[in-house]
Amino acid sequence: MRIYALFFWSAVAVSLWWCGEAYVHGAIGNTYHLMSTLGDSMYTLRTGAIVIPIAVALMMLALWLWRRPLAPPTYVLGLIPLGIAVALTYLPRVESGYEQTYWLENQRHSIPWVYGPYNGNPERGGDYFLIRVWGAELTPYYQATQHPTNHLILQKAVDFNHGKGGPPPENNCVADESHFRCEWRRGDYVYAMSIKAGSAPTEPSLFFQPVEELLNSFETDAN
Repeated sequence: MRIYALFFWSAVAVSLWWCGEAYVHGAIGNTYHLMSTLGDSMYTLRTGAIVIPIAVALMMLALWLWRRPLAPPTYVLGLIPLGIAVALTYLPRVESGYEQTYWLENQRHSIPWVYGPYNGNPERGGDYFLIRVWGAELTPYYQATQHPTNHLILQKAVDFNHGKGGPPPENNCVADESHFRCEWRRGDYVYAMSIKAGSAPTEPSLFFQPVEELLNSFETDAN
């Protein structure tokens, strides 16, 4: 009897540790790479698996307090959900197709999560939004073949100065000690791109049209 109980509670400890690691790693990823976790259909199951060993341990403890000692089959049955919990942490990543909605005034934009969209307004009346890309081909941030540390940040806004307005810059492109940034107006919107100093393209104006086309491709029906 004691061997079954010892084995069961050891399994509880191991599954708690294993699922706890998955939860912590998931929480860190969700903090620093929110869009990546939103793009994973299995994220909730992997990180939520820790609930199972906690619930099983509490239920078994309640049973033990109610009618101890417990029969060996009870402990054996308790191992099944523990195994399921551990198995859930091995679930592969499954693409969810998540798209983030941001508005520029009354124009809606649906942006695939792989571009890492951020700082936009999910409701009407927004001023600007940002995305991340990698390389001269404007590859989505989360599809880069290596960790994208020196990526381009692209912006679409209703006006200069992150949509707040003001006079246009004297030069389309400016550089300081840390960043190289270009900002220009085309039609109803202002576009911008920035990258760390020292990585600026030799002909930044060649990027203008591809940047505009990419950002405009996110426009969707406002209804």
